[in-house]
Amino acid sequence: MRRVTILISTASLIATLGCGAGGGQGLGGDGGDDADVYGDGGLGEGGNLDGSSEDAGLLRPVFPTAPVGTLPSGGECSECHGDGLSAAPPVDLEGRTDTAERGVGAHRSHLRSSAWHREVQCDDCHLVPINVDDPGHIDTPWPAELTFGTVPTRRGADPSFDGTSCSDVYCHGSRLDPGGTLTTPTWTIVDGSQAFCGTCHSLPPEGSHPQYDACSTCHPTIDASWTITAPERHVDGMLDLEIADLTCTSCHGSEADGTPAPPRDTVGRTDTSERTVGAHRSHLGVSDWHKEVVCTDCHIVPDPAGAGIWATGHIDTPRPAEVTWGDLANTDGASPDWNGTTCSGVYCHGETLLPGGTNTTPEWTTVDGSQAACGTCHSTPPGGTHPRATNCAACHPTMGPGMTIADPSRHINGIVDLDLGSLSCTACHGSAADGTPAPPRDTRGGSATTRRGVGAHRSHLGTSDWHKEVVCTDCHVVPATVGAAGHLDSPLPAELTWGALATADGASPTFSGTSCSGVYCHGETLLPGGTNTTPTWTTVDGSQAACGTCHSTPPRGGHPSSTNCAACHPTMGPGLTIADPARHINGVVDLDLSGATCTDCHGSAADGTPAPPRDTLGGTATSRRGVGAHRSHLGTSGWHKQVVCADCHVVPATITAAGHMDTALPAELTWGALATADGASPSFSGTTCSGVYCHGETLLPGGTNTTPNWRTVNGSQAACGTCHGLPPGGTHPTSTNCSTCHPTVNAAGTIIQPARHINGLVDIISNHPAGWSAGSSHGMTANNNGFSSCQACHGADLRGGIVGVSCESCHPGWKTNCTFCHGGVDNATGAPPAAVDGRTGRNTIAVGAHTEHVGTTSMHVAWDCTRCHNPKPTSALSPGHIDGDGQAEVIFDSMNPSATYNPATGVCANLYCHGNGSSRLGTADWNTNPTLQCDSCHAYTWSSRTDLQAMSGQHDRHVRRKGIACVECHATVVDSSGNIIGLALHVNGQPEVSLRRGGRFTPGAPPSCNPACHGNEVWR
Repeated sequence: MRRVTILISTASLIATLGCGAGGGQGLGGDGGDDADVYGDGGLGEGGNLDGSSEDAGLLRPVFPTAPVGTLPSGGECSECHGDGLSAAPPVDLEGRTDTAERGVGAHRSHLRSSAWHREVQCDDCHLVPINVDDPGHIDTPWPAELTFGTVPTRRGADPSFDGTSCSDVYCHGSRLDPGGTLTTPTWTIVDGSQAFCGTCHSLPPEGSHPQYDACSTCHPTIDASWTITAPERHVDGMLDLEIADLTCTSCHGSEADGTPAPPRDTVGRTDTSERTVGAHRSHLGVSDWHKEVVCTDCHIVPDPAGAGIWATGHIDTPRPAEVTWGDLANTDGASPDWNGTTCSGVYCHGETLLPGGTNTTPEWTTVDGSQAACGTCHSTPPGGTHPRATNCAACHPTMGPGMTIADPSRHINGIVDLDLGSLSCTACHGSAADGTPAPPRDTRGGSATTRRGVGAHRSHLGTSDWHKEVVCTDCHVVPATVGAAGHLDSPLPAELTWGALATADGASPTFSGTSCSGVYCHGETLLPGGTNTTPTWTTVDGSQAACGTCHSTPPRGGHPSSTNCAACHPTMGPGLTIADPARHINGVVDLDLSGATCTDCHGSAADGTPAPPRDTLGGTATSRRGVGAHRSHLGTSGWHKQVVCADCHVVPATITAAGHMDTALPAELTWGALATADGASPSFSGTTCSGVYCHGETLLPGGTNTTPNWRTVNGSQAACGTCHGLPPGGTHPTSTNCSTCHPTVNAAGTIIQPARHINGLVDIISNHPAGWSAGSSHGMTANNNGFSSCQACHGADLRGGIVGVSCESCHPGWKTNCTFCHGGVDNATGAPPAAVDGRTGRNTIAVGAHTEHVGTTSMHVAWDCTRCHNPKPTSALSPGHIDGDGQAEVIFDSMNPSATYNPATGVCANLYCHGNGSSRLGTADWNTNPTLQCDSCHAYTWSSRTDLQAMSGQHDRHVRRKGIACVECHATVVDSSGNIIGLALHVNGQPEVSLRRGGRFTPGAPPSCNPACHGNEVWR
């Protein structure tokens, strides 16, 4: 802040006026105590007005020409003191003129016109009466009272006079800036020594007044030669200022260079050890290394167009000037502070910069350059997250070579200037020499691999003779520009963002700050066995990169135990060398299995057998599940068919096919056609097989070990008799001469055709007679003897059994197709003609009247087989169907509950269907073919009375005697010609009465009839 202090040039003006310098004496001018005003002693020696001694000491003068109470003629104060020129002494009341007298003193030096000050008035120091006897004039003893008027008391002055000198009088500078040489003048000294310029205020005034002695610059009452040009306005209680043309350098700084910053402070000092001078010039003005600091950065600068020098905050408070901190000092969230000696928290000295500056709280009065050296505000380079590069110009366009500031106007301007457009990664880390951004050198300049920012970077990045070149994006976000999000916007250490390689194959990497874990690159998703899959980042001695640290050699788990890596991996060379480093640790397990064989992973390449021993883990002990009885099954044998891999496993078309290596060990069992032959349902517990065709699951019982232990390979589980008994149990013949029926074995029990033993078929020499293949031949045999003999060889369900020949193989659907064995000549119901043995003659009981019953005739609807064969079988193998007696069972349904059948004669009796219409007493010969008409079963219109009377109720009366036709009472069953029109209502187990002419028939016991032709009658 620039402070302008008003300069007032005064010269010991009136402080007090000491009227009545001889206040202790009489009124006489002769120095005595008489009251002779004019010095002639007329008042007498005693000093009384009347000449007596009693009035001695009376201060009131006697006016010879005027009465007491009025001023002398002409009203002139000078009639008592002063003279014709002035009322001020000399002359005092006693007529004395010596200025050494108190009553004279400096009166005339104050009152009267002056070339340098305002004419002081009597009332500045005394009460001036209107009348001589006014109170306060002559009513008190000498000396005259001092009452100090407006001017002496200006600006709060409190004047006093001790009888010798004045003090605290405005007129003598008591309220001006300090520095006056004599502000308490002696009243009786009138030699001018107490009134020259500099006695009331210094030249220029001290204190807060600018130390500028060209008074006329601000004060219009004085000229350049220090001459008071308007005395009447000097020492008049007002400071006359004319500052319209003032500049800041008028009070401080230098007009010569136009810089308002000290040196020169407002009191003229230039020593930088002074607080008001200090480092002003080090900040303001043009600089070759920093922006020109301006006054507003630390102070309020008054607006010349506004209040100007009088603006609030400028010269309205005592020195020192206030520090108000402008935008620059507060930039970037800084909180500046000034303690009178040092600045702190100021943007300009590095408060918000990265740490490292050697002096961010500079001392104001130290201006030797030590506090402005490069490195005091920020280290070179800055600390914290700033790169340790010293080539500042690479990022900062304001910098030149050799730590010089190329553009000072942009240095310390509130903005960190960065031009990163052409910046490369190696500008901050890595090496520009080889173009590799990976440390060593980290962003802090470190190169020791023990530093986290260095560590194993170089072990990963760059070309390698054994692995793919790792790139920065595998672990970090690589910014498109240096200022991109995620790069420099957070403190160290750098974030790990894990790229596609590190997370390949579902890996979930983490970094503890010391070691990596869960990283694809170090074997997280590989088969187990790597000795160090969580490497320490700062260990770079090669021990963590040796073959076997990420995966064992060969890998464990389900990986083959072969160490010939090149057989499957085209990236490998001989002796565990990497032939194609670019494809090693690249997120892909490279396999070229086009030339691989099964024996590359298991079995033996020497004999071409893929079955262990050797399992995929290199084991050969049969106690290992992966080895077990493989060799006991596969390969040529002297007693059984050669078992193949597909009998128990899916054999892949390629090594990588689904179901082969895509799941963990042990290998899946998928059970092929042989193991599941004849309806077997195999399973494996991990130790034993069960339900397997090969070990007798579907054979006749008797095998001693049909659930063999997989790891037992001493031959005990393969001996004859373990899978089936000798001979087999169940329905098998008890003969032990196997060769009688089985061509694959000789009389000694030796398997002579191993390829046909345990091949899914029971090989049997046929013992059937000639022509057996004809359906009528073996069908009749089955009808006469039942299926038991068939089932002994072909199985209980005749689907193959021990001979492996199913009836279905030649006769699909035969079990449920009735016409396969019988019927099918003139209908599809299965009812003969065509007996099981093929006969079709009517007189054959197996044929008989089947056709007339199962087909619709003029008498009734078609009847189902259940009328006489109840229940009807659903399959040829249904119980009671083919039971070996050679004849069909006749079981009547509910329409003929009491009927009987004689299989010898073929005659049915107690039939409803062939009864007389009233009782169930009908009889029918199954083998005859009569022509049936109405009276074949019951009487009709031409029947005898006896036949009609045998029928129920009044049939005889109605039919024979009245000649009433059947249609009159059975209109829904028969027509007027006697034809059956309601086939479903005829022979259906109940009488159907429907009165043609109306009326009602009520069944009951007895039934009654109330037809239209007569009244209600009982039907008896």
